[in-house]
Amino acid sequence: MKYLIILIFSMNIFASVSSCRCSDNPELDESKIEKLKLWVAPGFTLSASKEGSKAGISTMIGGGYYFNGVVGVTSGVSFMQRGATDQQRQLNATYLDIPLGFTFINGGSLATNRFTLFNIGAFYSLPLSGSSEGIPNVPADFTPDSSFGFFLDGILSFPIPGDITYGLYSSVKFSFSDMLSVADNTILRANNSTNYSFGLAIVF
Repeated sequence: MKYLIILIFSMNIFASVSSCRCSDNPELDESKIEKLKLWVAPGFTLSASKEGSKAGISTMIGGGYYFNGVVGVTSGVSFMQRGATDQQRQLNATYLDIPLGFTFINGGSLATNRFTLFNIGAFYSLPLSGSSEGIPNVPADFTPDSSFGFFLDGILSFPIPGDITYGLYSSVKFSFSDMLSVADNTILRANNSTNYSFGLAIVF
């Protein structure tokens, strides 16, 4: 239920922002509107579930196409380390997440390098590898399950002039399925886990 509330609230924000037109924003010069932006965001991630939390690394490579300099579509790929830990038991997995959603700019414009960028949508997690420690009847190396869910992320830019923009990146991903299901419910698993990521962003 909480995921549904967050999704509805986020979509309401997106709907209100998407009604903005370039002519309504005096900061936007239509002759200088940038339609395509790419970004790279390395950082750290935390997998949080009722079974336990696990830290890892993440790297996001994404981009957005903006129809009017404010609202657009976004996609990309991100490398994610996920897991769960409980005393001496551990599950670890690496994924490639493929997001698809909407993107919008708030509090500035892409042309000025002073903006806040928000993304919202769905993602699919493609499993790469997995490992376990201290769990009977579970192999040390295994292939985890794929997963899907929805995400919210954003970039807060630093007001530094130049062709390249630097900023802070943050992301939260809500999974609708078990991301590390390798056996029955009696073992450790990251059930419906939530991932929080933080790092630096470079926007081209």
